[in-house]
Amino acid sequence: MPLFELPGVQGLGLVSKGGHRGLASWSILEVRQTAQPIVSRFEPHPYRGFAIVMLCIFTTAGPQVHSRRALDLPVVAHGRNIPRIARYDSITIVATRDGSVYFRNTKVLRKDLPNRIYDAVLNGAEKRVYLKVDARGKYGDVSALPPYVQSAGIQDATFPVETPGKLAL
Repeated sequence: MPLFELPGVQGLGLVSKGGHRGLASWSILEVRQTAQPIVSRFEPHPYRGFAIVMLCIFTTAGPQVHSRRALDLPVVAHGRNIPRIARYDSITIVATRDGSVYFRNTKVLRKDLPNRIYDAVLNGAEKRVYLKVDARGKYGDVSALPPYVQSAGIQDATFPVETPGKLAL
């Protein structure tokens, strides 16, 4: 008669053989595994829960504004490092290869640039404009930006570039 049963194991019988000076030793008479059915079915409930959670996350989150655009800066041999460009209030204007213009992280029309620059200077920004221009952009799109910057009263403009091996902001 078995002393205890384990799930999935049948016929485990432990029998005392008697031992020396009252100590008992045990032996296993028979161990036989019972065949467990293999369950291979698709369980859709965890995937439904995951889909609902992702739906809630993406519908409640607002649009994400990224600080970096896909931009190929011109590559030069001897560029200088400009740490002030990384400040939160630096006046950065980005001109992409398709002709779009961004003031900081917001797409703007060219005619709105002087007002945006003037407001930024009034709020304490440095009186210098950083013009990030795509290396593959058209010359006409780039050459149209300085008059808008000058009409805001800014005379200093910096063009960030890349040097071979590192970014020379």
